[in-house]
Amino acid sequence: RRVLFRSEAITKQILRLDPANYTANLRLAYVSRLQKKFDAAEAILNGMLVLYPTDISLLTELGLIKLAKDNRAEAKRLFNDVVILDPENVTAKAQLSKL
Repeated sequence: RRVLFRSEAITKQILRLDPANYTANLRLAYVSRLQKKFDAAEAILNGMLVLYPTDISLLTELGLIKLAKDNRAEAKRLFNDVVILDPENVTAKAQLSKL
């Protein structure tokens, strides 16, 4: 748990200097999801998807958040989009098999 908070603090420091930093935003969204801060994580990802609308990592993470928020239809749509972009994506295929 301490590692998550440390990671969150580091990514926030980076984002103060570079608000559009891809890696820091993706990591902050991931850490936020693990902390069950789903709305915050979703907001981060939606902002980044404006810049990178077909990014597989961002779409996958958003799909996992939609699942955590029990929005199965939107999660399924996102994972289908990921599979179209990356037919061998293990995470998307695994999640689709559960939906």
